[in-house]
Amino acid sequence: MMDDGVIVAPREVRQELDAGRDDLGQWAKNHRSAFMDPSPEDFKLVGRITDRFKTATAWLNRTPHADPWVVALAANWDITALSAEACGESEAAPKLPFVCAQFRVAHVGILEFLEAEDLSYS
Repeated sequence: MMDDGVIVAPREVRQELDAGRDDLGQWAKNHRSAFMDPSPEDFKLVGRITDRFKTATAWLNRTPHADPWVVALAANWDITALSAEACGESEAAPKLPFVCAQFRVAHVGILEFLEAEDLSYS
């Protein structure tokens, strides 16, 4: 689905994957076209997100940190954000679904996505 442009992600997701020490980094390198460079609108919204979550120092100081960029991309493209995170409503350590809700961005979990697309994994 990434090869077909159905699923996209901000380049910061690729940077997080590249920083890991597993096969996902190589997978991300093989799918570079699915990782989008940020637009000026993305930068503006990421600024609003980081202003909103100023107390999330651990969240904001980790580099790369893709969550605000995922929210911005989804908001500006009017698409649904996808993650494996549970909501968690902590201001100090916000999870992606909570950030999406605060900025009125649709979010779906992995299992919901797989069911909606009639996909399975094993």
